[in-house]
Amino acid sequence: MTVTEKIRALCFVWLEQTKLQPFLDNLKNFHQVKRYYAVTGEIDGVIELEVEQMGDLFDVIKKLDLMEGLKTETHIVLRQFDMNIPKCIEENVSPKK
Repeated sequence: MTVTEKIRALCFVWLEQTKLQPFLDNLKNFHQVKRYYAVTGEIDGVIELEVEQMGDLFDVIKKLDLMEGLKTETHIVLRQFDMNIPKCIEENVSPKK
């Protein structure tokens, strides 16, 4: 039996500021949403999504795009690099004492 990795995506969000609280309340209804980051810059936020299949991602994005006052741009995560893991753990080597 093979273990399949979940598909992760980052969804950039442009949101009318007056719509923030209703948007956050609605976002809680999506079990695929792992986190929402409010950010500075050209976008208002980033939604971190995790799904089983590409079709699931399509369904979530389609529902998000129906929300009033919201524009999205989705990016699929190809690889993830954890930067805070000591090198000895990454290489499965015991740390020197």
